[in-house]
Amino acid sequence: MDLRETLQPAALPRTGRRRTLAIGLVVAVLFAVSYLAMRSPRARQSGATVQLMVEAAQNARTAYLASRSPVKLRPVDVERTVRAAIAAQRRLADRQRTPSALRRLAILQHALGDPGWRETLLRIPSAPRTDPVEATRELDLWRRVMEGPVRPRDVPALRERVLALDLGWHRHLALEALHRNAGMDAEARQAAGMAAASARTLALLALVQAAAALAGLGVLAWFLAHRRRLFALAPRLRQPLSREKADALYSVFLAYLLGMAAQVGLSLLLRLCLPPATRQGMGSAAILVSIPLALVPLVPAWLVFRRGQARTGVTLADVGLRGRGALAGAAWGVGAYAASQPVLLATLQLSQWLFRGLDTPTNPAITEFVRSSSALAHGVLFLQAVLIAPVVEEALFRGVFLQALLPRLGPAGSVLVSAGLFALLHPQLPTGFLGLFALGAIFGVVFLLRGSLVPCILAHAINNGLILAYLVLLLGG
Repeated sequence: MDLRETLQPAALPRTGRRRTLAIGLVVAVLFAVSYLAMRSPRARQSGATVQLMVEAAQNARTAYLASRSPVKLRPVDVERTVRAAIAAQRRLADRQRTPSALRRLAILQHALGDPGWRETLLRIPSAPRTDPVEATRELDLWRRVMEGPVRPRDVPALRERVLALDLGWHRHLALEALHRNAGMDAEARQAAGMAAASARTLALLALVQAAAALAGLGVLAWFLAHRRRLFALAPRLRQPLSREKADALYSVFLAYLLGMAAQVGLSLLLRLCLPPATRQGMGSAAILVSIPLALVPLVPAWLVFRRGQARTGVTLADVGLRGRGALAGAAWGVGAYAASQPVLLATLQLSQWLFRGLDTPTNPAITEFVRSSSALAHGVLFLQAVLIAPVVEEALFRGVFLQALLPRLGPAGSVLVSAGLFALLHPQLPTGFLGLFALGAIFGVVFLLRGSLVPCILAHAINNGLILAYLVLLLGG
């Protein structure tokens, strides 16, 4: 049989049209609910705070390295970098109005030689929900740490008090000042070295991503040079699923979307039933609840898959969940991640130009990750982003939906439509749409070429994992 005839899009039967209409309606409802939720004043304020936290942390590291650099830099460049770092940290402190944000601003000002640190500390007693007695004790602590002199025998107790505060990376700067005012130069140099090492680690991670982008250009060039041969050998194009199996997968994806609607409904119900104070007090418990919620859409999808399996014989291997060729699949996954990086950089620049002036909400998972200081919460969110999300999303969007579309739209249409829906069902709109669409398209092409979800899952996991690793290093210090 001619390959072109096999892949010729077919007219939709009546049942197929009904399922397509149902998918469109569910997607529209999910998109509307997600859009309204992410555009609420609370969500927008939270997203803006997270973006400012990341900006302030990045600028603080850059300014600290510039001010301590052994390489001679132009004074005007150092001064500009320092001013930008202090300005970003001040904007964050003005937005949050918490003792934690104010003390971090004061510590950074002191480390970068800005005399305004005293004035910043005097704002702590007036911060909301601040105990005046504790605020007075804290002001005395910072006077001793930053102004000195400090007796060496008092250092352990002062160090313990500093470490008990929510300082993140700024604790290194505070300990540097403490030891220097105590005449303990070796310990001060050690604290300064740890602060600089953290900043250099972030710079190294950024270099790794830049190197991946450069390597990705080579991967893209290789793909373009060999695309005809690759597509001619593509297992999902040479031996596509039967129409019956594709129809069964179409029903599975519709069930998954209905499960997503149920998930959104349960989340809204929990928000309505629990007062804001109770939700905030739950802390890590609220994040733990997100795991079973994340698995809710899989229940109807799995039930429909089992019914389709009994009727048509469709298997998990048909979806791409198989272990054969896993090592080669892993290599393809690394290559797919590298290939995605230059494309993501290009789409980011284009999106920032196209959607300039428009607010783009932050992914709720990143917001929770940044706002939480619990190691348990970070572990749960990391598990969701690096394991659960890649497996579930690649299995459903590439293994199920893309293959369900193949008999209807052909390879190109299937990749584009599945990638578009993948992007639409993420909250980072509008700026994030092009980047997510590009990721979905790249993963879709790789799935068609390899016939396995292993490279797609691995590339997806690497992408998410590096983002969270960067945030851990950036905000944890």
